Amino acid sequence: MARIGADPMSLLQRNRARWMASLIVAGSTCCASPPADPVRSEFVHEAMGTRFRVVVFAADARAAERAAFVAFERVDELERALSDWNAASELRRLDALTDADAPTEPVAVSADLARVLGRALEVAAQSNGAFEPTVGPFVRLWRRAARQGTLPTEKALAEAARSVGHSHVELDRA
Repeated sequence: MARIGADPMSLLQRNRARWMASLIVAGSTCCASPPADPVRSEFVHEAMGTRFRVVVFAADARAAERAAFVAFERVDELERALSDWNAASELRRLDALTDADAPTEPVAVSADLARVLGRALEVAAQSNGAFEPTVGPFVRLWRRAARQGTLPTEKALAEAARSVGHSHVELDRA
């Protein structure tokens, strides 16, 4: 597609030059001598209530360690944003700001949390609420009940129910 006001011949020449440069780069990488056999390294990291295992094939052990470190840093970053177990997580802070008695002012969230919330709301709508991403108040109530060895009261269940429902959530991706 040509840009308005652009000379079609110069566009053709630029595209041809880009195509030739791509061929040269591809040819130099595919025909170069192959690297030494990669080193297989395995790393384990506990996060999000589970164990992550990463297998890396790299030129050397140090490169493998760097790659695993970057992968596990990303896992930890996601855990800091999305954990419902960690009271300091972004998700838990959002939850505390948006309970049934809180004002309904907009709350800024990270791109990661916005992406997960957006997908969760899509699945909730597609499943007609069979998947409910706002069930946190019930989860915390039942966790407390299990720790104390007692059932939640009807009042506590009714109170939790006021905060549950994906239709209460509005996600503004802007």
